[in-house]
Amino acid sequence: KPRKYCQTPGRGEVHWDLKLGNLLLDAKNNVKISDFGFSDQWPPGKKPDTFCGSPAFTAPELFLGRPYTGPELDVWSLGGILYTMVTGSLPFRGQDFWELRQRKRGQ
Repeated sequence: KPRKYCQTPGRGEVHWDLKLGNLLLDAKNNVKISDFGFSDQWPPGKKPDTFCGSPAFTAPELFLGRPYTGPELDVWSLGGILYTMVTGSLPFRGQDFWELRQRKRGQ
């Protein structure tokens, strides 16, 4: 799965669980993506509404129960990772899943 994910840009492969804990550094400080347990091919036109990924780095659409198209979830997660690396804190915080859900839903 990792090779397929990295070698098929634009072909619908989605990781679905990008987070700081799934980014590794090798001896030369190259970033390596790990944990491809959720990753899968994303067929065109597919719009599921199931929750996947790690809540702190998950797009708001998932908390709102809205259908999503897939690859944007990885882009959102990368944005959350970058935000955390730059600021040293998560973009959304909560004491538990439900509080985090409320904050991401804007409530």
